[in-house]
Amino acid sequence: MKKDIPLGVNAQVSETVEFRHTLTAHNPSLPPVYSTPNMIGLMEKAAFYALQPYCGEGEITVGTAINIDHRAASTIGARIVAEARLESFDGRFYTLRVTARDENKEIGRGTVGRAVVNIQQFRQRFQSSNSQAPSQENFLASLRAKAELFAAMHHGPNILVLVNAWDGVSARILEEAGAGAIASSSAGVAFSLGYPDGQKISRTEMLSQVARIARAVKVPVTADVESGYGDRPEDAALTARAAIECGAVGMNLEDRAQAGPHPLVDLALQLEKIHAVREAAARAGVPLVLNARTDVYLKQVGPPEKRYDETVRRLAVYRDAGADCVFAPGVQDAATISRLVQDLQCPLNILAMPGSPSIRELHSLGVARVSLGSGPMRACYTHLRKIADEMKGQSGYSTLEGAIPGMALNELIGRNFH
Repeated sequence: MKKDIPLGVNAQVSETVEFRHTLTAHNPSLPPVYSTPNMIGLMEKAAFYALQPYCGEGEITVGTAINIDHRAASTIGARIVAEARLESFDGRFYTLRVTARDENKEIGRGTVGRAVVNIQQFRQRFQSSNSQAPSQENFLASLRAKAELFAAMHHGPNILVLVNAWDGVSARILEEAGAGAIASSSAGVAFSLGYPDGQKISRTEMLSQVARIARAVKVPVTADVESGYGDRPEDAALTARAAIECGAVGMNLEDRAQAGPHPLVDLALQLEKIHAVREAAARAGVPLVLNARTDVYLKQVGPPEKRYDETVRRLAVYRDAGADCVFAPGVQDAATISRLVQDLQCPLNILAMPGSPSIRELHSLGVARVSLGSGPMRACYTHLRKIADEMKGQSGYSTLEGAIPGMALNELIGRNFH
């Protein structure tokens, strides 16, 4: 330290609430009010500026503790002022009293802890403790290689078959069974975490599960991110960047509208979202494999006789905007699938389900990629219901026969654990 820090030193910082600071930016179903993480971040910033003038050369303070209450809501446009005042020092840790106010009221209060560290020593300790962890450069190089491999799978001699996963265990089981790539199921993830399908889960929770899947396997992972968790191109770009940071090298982006009178997103807006995803991936340095989806057939949009033309119109625009593959869930008959392959002249993804052509038939039709969506997860849950029915009937344990042994699952997960 350059000198002792006197009790009572303080600092103020402020920001005006924008959309990106709100709960809605994290989850569209929540109101557009100032989020707790942003308020805490502003308070921490004030604490940093209160202490930093007293730090010596090469020193900085870092956060060590947080005890904060968020007491009132503030909306977009409100000016938030956070203040931090040094309250005590125990010889190692500094405790600062922090508050936050908008123009009308106090919205939060509490304490934060900070400690002074030497930047060079801190960096050396971090590098030493993480010497076995891959560097950011290695991580990105690995993602680029996986993205290129995954893209090539859409143009190989064999059809790309994706049995969708919803957690790390399901992903490992699929990888061990020979899957060359893993696709997440947005509905599967949502259901497993207690949410209904249809972008009711937040971007953060969805991608946290994608990150677990990516950590569990060594093969390429592609993330189903619904409509991108927001109505703006910027939201789609943010989701693409976050998916890459989670270890995904592909993503599904659908055109289902989350609100309003129309079931599908306006075509011009969807085009902007695709461009934003492509630009975000380029800035990240990872050639993200984009699977652009239209829900014309799945949502039965418009008169039946017009659905094919509308599907081709939308998917052709998505293809020309930079989508690597296009996706038409809800199409099951071979004749329509064959027409789509011929008219679009790009990799086509089909959602397979009971009644769909077989994998061999889809391959012969020219389909590049077939996925199962939430079907595998729902099949597992169907068996769980059979177990519950058998237990209720007190008739035995036949539904547990053939279960993967616990030790085998433990070994399976442990093999890739890091």
